[in-house]
Amino acid sequence: MTMLPIVALLLLYSQTPAQKPPPTTDPDDPGPPVVKRGGNAPRKAPVPASKGPTIITPLPPAAEEPAEPRRVERSPSMDIDISASVPKLVVNDPLIDQAASAAFEFDGTLPNFLCDEIVTRFMSDDKPPKWKKKDKVEVDLMYINQKEDYRNVRVNGKPLKSGTPEDTGSWSTGDWGATLVDILHPATAAVFKRRGKDRIVDIDCEVFDFTVQKSNSHWTVRYGNPIKPAYKGAIWVDPISHRTLRTEMQAIKLPNDYELDWVEQMTEYGWVKIGEEKLLLPVKSENIACWRYITKCSRNEIEFKNYRKFSAESTISTTESEISFGDQPPAATAPPKAPAPETKKKKKND
Repeated sequence: MTMLPIVALLLLYSQTPAQKPPPTTDPDDPGPPVVKRGGNAPRKAPVPASKGPTIITPLPPAAEEPAEPRRVERSPSMDIDISASVPKLVVNDPLIDQAASAAFEFDGTLPNFLCDEIVTRFMSDDKPPKWKKKDKVEVDLMYINQKEDYRNVRVNGKPLKSGTPEDTGSWSTGDWGATLVDILHPATAAVFKRRGKDRIVDIDCEVFDFTVQKSNSHWTVRYGNPIKPAYKGAIWVDPISHRTLRTEMQAIKLPNDYELDWVEQMTEYGWVKIGEEKLLLPVKSENIACWRYITKCSRNEIEFKNYRKFSAESTISTTESEISFGDQPPAATAPPKAPAPETKKKKKND
């Protein structure tokens, strides 16, 4: 008799299912673990590398490759240098071109004025943020010959003895035309796409999302070393007056070694009177930033009030579209020099 039937019998025995254990008498004992067969568990969406609090409406993902830009005629009032390397631009939406023309005309004809700028600053060290008021900065803002100048700076009601508002912490500039003109300028080559309609300041507007490539960015974000990042955003345009009533911007693809990883800015416009003239000017603004690898965030709420005429000569510096964040470590100062050793005077012989 051969060994083959015995081997086959052993193999059959080894594949026989094990006997089930007797039912447990403990009602709280769930028994042995059971493995259930089935399909793969659904994959979760990847968590974004950086996600911060937002003050703007949901924006579409930024385009990876630059799309075909558009043509907008340059206004003589613009002082942005357009290099010869800028490609020819083509029209992609008539309303955007009309909004650009209205913005350039507004920037070139805006009268000199004075207003109160009130900035309430908040900080948070929590995620999600729990905003705590840090301070309030009030300034007399003078807009003279398309430039901004700050006077009579007060922090929590106390006059700032020296320095500028930027020295007190986070600060932004360019709300009066510079930011909007730059978004709509052909040198920026922003790519616009209609989102739909929305109502703002009691006006039915067309909303356009846009993206700006890093190579065309003129928006300066400053924390230590200044950078000009790629950004995306949206504008609200009145289809009748062609005026822009709201702008939103969000920095994208910030460098991995940059200390900030989340920056947003919003400005909203409203009708105000300066003397007998009614103008569409900024009434409120807001910006926000978060630091990389930590939960620290900064938020500024800005109000512009009490617009009035201003007519006087003044020496001021050029202001561009910029957002800066303070809280930098103080610069190292050289230690005081030790006093020179005193030398004893020799007494003269009589």
